[in-house]
Amino acid sequence: MIKTTFQKTTNQKETVNLYRNIIQTSKDGFWLVSKKGKLLDVNKVYAGMSGYGRDELLKMSIFQLESKETYNETAHHIKKVIQIGSDCFESEHKRKDGNIIHVKVNTTYLPERDIFVTFIKNITNKKQAEDKKKERTLFLDKIIENSAISLWISDEKGTAIRTNPACLKFFGATEEEVIGRYNLFKDVEIEKKGYMPVIKDVFEKGKVAEIEMDYNFAAVDHVRVARATHKIIRSIFTPILDNHGKVTNVIVQTVDLTEITRTKDTLKKTAHELNKRVKELNCLYNMSKIVETIDIALEEMFQATVDLIPSAWQYPEIACARIIFRQQEYKNDQFIETEWRQAQEIIVSGEGSGVVEVYYKDKKPEIDEGPFYKEERHLINAIAERLGRIIERKQAEDERGRLLAEKEMLLKEVHHRIKNNMSTVMGMLSLQADIRQKSGASNILLAARNRLMSMMQLYDKLYRSDNFTSMSLKKFLTPLVREIVSIFPFSSSVKTNIHIENIQLDIKKCSILGIIFNELITNSIKYAFTGRDSGTITVSASEHQNIITLKIEDDGIGLPETVTFENAKEFGMQLVNMLVKQLEGSIRIKRIHGTQVIIKFEK
Repeated sequence: MIKTTFQKTTNQKETVNLYRNIIQTSKDGFWLVSKKGKLLDVNKVYAGMSGYGRDELLKMSIFQLESKETYNETAHHIKKVIQIGSDCFESEHKRKDGNIIHVKVNTTYLPERDIFVTFIKNITNKKQAEDKKKERTLFLDKIIENSAISLWISDEKGTAIRTNPACLKFFGATEEEVIGRYNLFKDVEIEKKGYMPVIKDVFEKGKVAEIEMDYNFAAVDHVRVARATHKIIRSIFTPILDNHGKVTNVIVQTVDLTEITRTKDTLKKTAHELNKRVKELNCLYNMSKIVETIDIALEEMFQATVDLIPSAWQYPEIACARIIFRQQEYKNDQFIETEWRQAQEIIVSGEGSGVVEVYYKDKKPEIDEGPFYKEERHLINAIAERLGRIIERKQAEDERGRLLAEKEMLLKEVHHRIKNNMSTVMGMLSLQADIRQKSGASNILLAARNRLMSMMQLYDKLYRSDNFTSMSLKKFLTPLVREIVSIFPFSSSVKTNIHIENIQLDIKKCSILGIIFNELITNSIKYAFTGRDSGTITVSASEHQNIITLKIEDDGIGLPETVTFENAKEFGMQLVNMLVKQLEGSIRIKRIHGTQVIIKFEK
């Protein structure tokens, strides 16, 4: 257009005015350049762009401004434009301050005037943005390649177009085996597990999806992978959308859950066994509480027992119980007889006098004795046995002294049985902790073992005591503190100072205090002496005006100010806070030369 304008304009004044109007209104830089490269005219835009004044530029040639091309290259470029008439290209110009700007040059040669009309557009910002984009792309490439997480990318049709080394190692494949070959929609494992609709939603609706499955890569028949793996995996599918919301790629990240799943299964089995032991303990303990009720009638005891029994069985929601004694029936609500029955005869003075029965209302899988566990057989035997003995004792009520002695003996036996059961559970926990020593499960199992230990200490003292309602804090807590400390491998380097008054306290509160002391002392040993070879733990218990004050302190590194019992996230601290509330007491933390926990409650 410029060329045509100059060719057709015959009036010199009109030509000059048109030329001036073009260069002054242009948003781009403007040059008039001679055949030898000398600048004949420039506009203000280019002057601002280059940092030179207009007068300075008119004394210069384009060779002085050009930064990308050499003198000879620029001269050759001029000849080329003369031959072809015009050219458009990108280059670099040097500003007066020495900085380089990126420019787009559009030049036209006018042979009738033997000059070049040139427009220059500053594209520095654009080039910098492109460079940053390239840097980001390179950065993301490095992240993908060096990531320890298995990652691969598909195209819009689900075909693998890129993988990182971690992915190839994870699935036991090579790039040649999967790139351009593996396709999500042809994966028979995903189809078989029922996840194909989820995958389709990722591609069709742009939804992020997560699936967890037992994945055998060797079973995927549309690719041949020589060393394909078989793992339990969790994969996250993240769609990449274009400006129109269409999925162009999907990023797939995968982690191995095989070991975690095995650990969970082991913990689940252990928890199941522990749950059965706890149910048995609760049943026996609650039976002991029933027996402790002064002058309870046999009828009341039988009814309380049948109401208690279902909760101790594996499926309490469908369990019901009945006791038949001397033609009298005692059963819980909604009792029905079914084919799934477990029973044990009640023996009184060597003769069968009744029966304890447990029924399931619905069918359950066969286990040890029909749908019942062998431990439940032991439990119903123990219940029937104890009922028989209680009945015998009740029948001898005229011998009050003998009855009282027998009752105390029964309680001791129950406490001893609970203690022994707890010891068995502690052994199981210790064994599991040794097996899981390298995982987080070890700490959880050891913490559970310590909590049971504090309860076992209490029942041991009850077993050896003539008083079943209260206990000396000094006799209970002193050995308990030493036992808790001795459990840890570095216990020899931990000094304990124990100052506990001889306070007689209710058994229930003693049990609560045992768990609290276990949690706080364990916490001190595990965390207070980090980075040190030794430390001191001091515990005390005192009574003043019917108020019990307990202090557990260490000279360790101290708790952070942000940690309190009210906002605690750790289970141990939450448990302590809950137990203190059961005591209707208060708890606070002092942070002076370590950590001191102070608990107060009414005796």
